Amino acid sequence: MWLIQVSLSKTYEKVYGKDYEGAFIAIKKDIVELLDKAADKDYEYLKHCRINSSYRYKLLAIYYPDDYFPVCTKSAL
Repeated sequence: MWLIQVSLSKTYEKVYGKDYEGAFIAIKKDIVELLDKAADKDYEYLKHCRINSSYRYKLLAIYYPDDYFPVCTKSAL
């Protein structure tokens, strides 16, 4: 039997506590909104989106490779 420990990021934990299902639904909505705003080139939203920045910019590079370039910093690696 596998035991998987689940934890939320600090950002989502502040809002959802231990409501993992609610957090999962919110994260999915946040990803869709991120991709919609990226298509519209809403840079202010992209800077302040609550999705973790490393994950956020990886998504942008995957979905919009001609518009967003992934840049890694030493601390991110």
